[in-house]
Amino acid sequence: MKSLKHPATLIAALALFVALGGGAYASGLISGSHIKNHSIAAKKLTKRAVRTLHGRRGPRGPVGEAGPAGPAGSAVAYAHINSDGTFDAAGSSGLTAANFTHAGPGQYCFSGLTFTPHNVVSTIDAASGATSMSAVAHAALGTASVCPSGSQAVVVTVNNDVPGDYGTYILFN
Repeated sequence: MKSLKHPATLIAALALFVALGGGAYASGLISGSHIKNHSIAAKKLTKRAVRTLHGRRGPRGPVGEAGPAGPAGSAVAYAHINSDGTFDAAGSSGLTAANFTHAGPGQYCFSGLTFTPHNVVSTIDAASGATSMSAVAHAALGTASVCPSGSQAVVVTVNNDVPGDYGTYILFN
Protein backbone atom coordinates (compact mmCIF):
# COMPACT_ATOMS: atom_id res chain seq x y z
CA MET A 1 0.00 0.00 0.00
CA LYS A 2 2.95 2.20 0.45
CA SER A 3 3.51 2.29 -3.32
CA LEU A 4 0.06 3.84 -3.89
CA LYS A 5 1.02 6.87 -1.81
CA HIS A 6 3.85 7.72 -4.11
CA PRO A 7 3.26 11.18 -5.68
CA ALA A 8 3.69 9.93 -9.26
CA THR A 9 1.06 7.22 -8.74
CA LEU A 10 -1.40 9.69 -7.27
CA ILE A 11 -0.89 12.10 -10.16
CA ALA A 12 -1.33 9.29 -12.70
CA ALA A 13 -4.54 8.10 -10.99
CA LEU A 14 -5.91 11.64 -10.91
CA ALA A 15 -5.10 12.09 -14.64
CA LEU A 16 -6.87 8.79 -15.42
CA PHE A 17 -10.05 9.85 -13.59
CA VAL A 18 -10.05 13.25 -15.27
CA ALA A 19 -9.58 11.66 -18.70
CA LEU A 20 -12.37 9.14 -18.16
CA GLY A 21 -14.76 11.67 -16.77
CA GLY A 22 -13.89 14.48 -19.18
CA GLY A 23 -15.96 13.11 -22.06
CA ALA A 24 -19.00 12.67 -19.87
CA TYR A 25 -18.53 16.18 -18.51
CA ALA A 26 -18.17 17.60 -22.04
CA SER A 27 -21.29 15.79 -23.29
CA GLY A 28 -23.20 17.38 -20.45
CA LEU A 29 -22.01 20.83 -21.55
CA ILE A 30 -22.79 20.48 -25.31
CA SER A 31 -26.29 19.56 -26.43
CA GLY A 32 -27.79 19.17 -29.92
CA SER A 33 -29.15 22.71 -29.78
CA HIS A 34 -25.58 24.04 -29.51
CA ILE A 35 -24.48 22.35 -32.78
CA LYS A 36 -24.88 24.58 -35.80
CA ASN A 37 -26.71 23.05 -38.79
CA HIS A 38 -24.43 21.45 -41.40
CA SER A 39 -21.35 21.91 -39.20
CA ILE A 40 -20.74 18.14 -39.00
CA ALA A 41 -19.98 16.42 -42.30
CA ALA A 42 -22.16 13.41 -43.16
CA LYS A 43 -19.05 11.23 -43.52
CA LYS A 44 -18.32 11.84 -39.81
CA LEU A 45 -21.76 10.50 -38.81
CA THR A 46 -22.82 6.87 -38.61
CA LYS A 47 -25.14 5.49 -41.28
CA ARG A 48 -27.84 5.14 -38.66
CA ALA A 49 -27.50 8.81 -37.69
CA VAL A 50 -27.76 9.88 -41.33
CA ARG A 51 -30.89 7.74 -41.82
CA THR A 52 -32.39 9.27 -38.69
CA LEU A 53 -31.74 12.78 -39.98
CA HIS A 54 -33.42 12.04 -43.30
CA GLY A 55 -36.57 10.75 -41.66
CA ARG A 56 -39.24 8.69 -43.37
CA ARG A 57 -40.14 9.15 -46.99
CA GLY A 58 -43.48 10.85 -47.47
CA PRO A 59 -46.28 9.63 -49.70
CA ARG A 60 -45.92 10.13 -53.45
CA GLY A 61 -47.73 13.15 -54.83
CA PRO A 62 -50.32 13.04 -57.59
CA VAL A 63 -49.24 12.83 -61.23
CA GLY A 64 -49.42 16.20 -62.94
CA GLU A 65 -50.94 17.02 -66.29
CA ALA A 66 -49.02 16.36 -69.50
CA GLY A 67 -47.23 19.38 -70.93
CA PRO A 68 -47.93 20.82 -74.36
CA ALA A 69 -46.69 18.97 -77.42
CA GLY A 70 -43.27 20.01 -78.67
CA PRO A 71 -42.66 21.55 -82.08
CA ALA A 72 -42.67 19.30 -85.09
CA GLY A 73 -39.28 18.01 -86.20
CA SER A 74 -37.60 19.37 -89.28
CA ALA A 75 -37.20 16.02 -91.04
CA VAL A 76 -39.57 15.71 -93.98
CA ALA A 77 -38.60 12.07 -94.49
CA TYR A 78 -35.88 9.61 -93.57
CA ALA A 79 -34.68 6.26 -94.86
CA HIS A 80 -32.51 3.38 -93.79
CA ILE A 81 -30.66 1.32 -96.37
CA ASN A 82 -29.56 -2.12 -95.21
CA SER A 83 -25.95 -3.28 -95.56
CA ASP A 84 -26.96 -5.46 -98.53
CA GLY A 85 -28.22 -2.38 -100.43
CA THR A 86 -31.94 -3.04 -99.90
CA PHE A 87 -34.50 -0.50 -98.72
CA ASP A 88 -35.55 -0.90 -95.06
CA ALA A 89 -39.25 0.04 -95.04
CA ALA A 90 -39.58 -0.46 -91.26
CA GLY A 91 -36.71 1.97 -90.60
CA SER A 92 -37.98 4.60 -93.03
CA SER A 93 -40.71 7.25 -93.03
CA GLY A 94 -42.09 9.47 -95.81
CA LEU A 95 -40.52 7.20 -98.47
CA THR A 96 -41.37 3.86 -100.00
CA ALA A 97 -39.38 1.26 -101.87
CA ALA A 98 -40.87 2.75 -105.07
CA ASN A 99 -38.85 5.95 -104.38
CA PHE A 100 -35.59 3.97 -104.16
CA THR A 101 -33.27 2.59 -106.83
CA HIS A 102 -30.10 0.61 -106.12
CA ALA A 103 -28.01 1.75 -109.11
CA GLY A 104 -24.83 -0.19 -108.28
CA PRO A 105 -22.50 -0.96 -105.39
CA GLY A 106 -23.04 1.79 -102.81
CA GLN A 107 -25.16 3.87 -105.21
CA TYR A 108 -28.63 4.75 -103.94
CA CYS A 109 -30.98 6.99 -105.95
CA PHE A 110 -34.24 8.60 -104.83
CA SER A 111 -36.96 9.87 -107.17
CA GLY A 112 -40.73 10.39 -107.30
CA LEU A 113 -40.67 12.03 -103.88
CA THR A 114 -43.91 13.65 -102.70
CA PHE A 115 -41.94 16.61 -101.36
CA THR A 116 -39.15 18.84 -102.61
CA PRO A 117 -35.98 18.05 -100.67
CA HIS A 118 -33.89 21.09 -99.76
CA ASN A 119 -31.17 19.16 -97.94
CA VAL A 120 -30.11 15.53 -97.71
CA VAL A 121 -27.71 14.13 -95.11
CA SER A 122 -26.45 10.58 -94.83
CA THR A 123 -24.31 8.68 -92.36
CA ILE A 124 -22.92 5.15 -92.31
CA ASP A 125 -24.75 2.64 -90.12
CA ALA A 126 -22.26 1.47 -87.45
CA ALA A 127 -23.49 -2.11 -87.92
CA SER A 128 -23.03 -1.98 -91.71
CA GLY A 129 -19.79 -3.94 -91.96
CA ALA A 130 -17.62 -0.99 -92.98
CA THR A 131 -14.14 -1.94 -91.83
CA SER A 132 -12.44 1.39 -91.32
CA MET A 133 -12.97 4.86 -90.00
CA SER A 134 -12.74 6.16 -93.57
CA ALA A 135 -16.15 4.72 -94.47
CA VAL A 136 -18.39 7.61 -95.50
CA ALA A 137 -21.73 8.30 -97.12
CA HIS A 138 -21.83 11.12 -99.68
CA ALA A 139 -25.26 12.68 -100.25
CA ALA A 140 -26.35 15.20 -102.87
CA LEU A 141 -29.52 16.70 -104.30
CA GLY A 142 -30.38 16.28 -107.95
CA THR A 143 -29.32 13.81 -110.58
CA ALA A 144 -25.79 12.44 -110.47
CA SER A 145 -23.97 10.42 -113.12
CA VAL A 146 -24.70 7.21 -111.19
CA CYS A 147 -28.48 7.76 -111.02
CA PRO A 148 -31.16 7.69 -113.70
CA SER A 149 -32.45 10.97 -115.10
CA GLY A 150 -35.05 12.65 -112.89
CA SER A 151 -33.53 11.51 -109.60
CA GLN A 152 -34.04 14.01 -106.80
CA ALA A 153 -31.27 12.81 -104.46
CA VAL A 154 -28.32 10.43 -104.51
CA VAL A 155 -26.28 8.76 -101.76
CA VAL A 156 -22.98 6.97 -102.41
CA THR A 157 -21.31 4.89 -99.69
CA VAL A 158 -17.58 4.15 -99.82
CA ASN A 159 -15.04 2.43 -97.61
CA ASN A 160 -11.36 3.28 -98.21
CA ASP A 161 -12.45 5.14 -101.38
CA VAL A 162 -14.10 2.00 -102.81
CA PRO A 163 -17.88 2.14 -103.40
CA GLY A 164 -19.73 -0.64 -101.64
CA ASP A 165 -23.07 -1.53 -100.14
CA TYR A 166 -22.97 -0.31 -96.55
CA GLY A 167 -25.94 0.39 -94.36
CA THR A 168 -26.74 4.07 -94.20
CA TYR A 169 -29.24 6.43 -92.61
CA ILE A 170 -30.56 9.23 -94.81
CA LEU A 171 -32.38 12.36 -93.64
CA PHE A 172 -34.36 14.63 -95.98
CA ASN A 173 -35.23 18.22 -95.03
